[in-house]
Amino acid sequence: MGLKTDALDGAVGLPSYMAGHKVQTVVFALLLAFALAVILVPLALPAHTVDLGCCGVVGGGEHSDAISEMENPAVRFLYQAGDLNCHQIDDRSLFLNGNQMPFCSRCAAIFLGMPLGMLAFFVVRRSLNPLWLLLSFVPIGIDGLTQALTTYESSNAMRIITGGIAGLAAGYALAYLIAEIGTIKAARPLSPP
Repeated sequence: MGLKTDALDGAVGLPSYMAGHKVQTVVFALLLAFALAVILVPLALPAHTVDLGCCGVVGGGEHSDAISEMENPAVRFLYQAGDLNCHQIDDRSLFLNGNQMPFCSRCAAIFLGMPLGMLAFFVVRRSLNPLWLLLSFVPIGIDGLTQALTTYESSNAMRIITGGIAGLAAGYALAYLIAEIGTIKAARPLSPP
């Protein structure tokens, strides 16, 4: 069968596949909820109230004072997670409702790409080619390293593209690995008590 036929059959059978693969479905739901939260949090705040500035490093905690003043604990949690795991530099971030997102554009694209990559696996259900997986991380590596080692400044569009590709690949790989672990577990003979 061709990819198009597999994709059409997979899309039609998606609900039954997800119902029969609970671990994959739960991981997908958690990743999707996190990605949506990252997008919706700036919309939940009053307009034009969050701009974390032009300085930041991963794990630096530079924004902890501003974040600690956020009243909503869920909003505060996401911005704190961003402060620990992302630089949160405003020029490298997207703004929604006039508010900076809790993660930079590259991280946000990765987080959105992961559930979409899992969904792609649910539909296509093809084995994972390790070379394809490795090659899908090359664009983010080139863009990030070039920016870190030279005067080149990546655009948010490029960060979204490279992050999205990496997120899609990571999500697809995660769904594939969970499926493979399930297959191995199902094939393992039951141990005597």
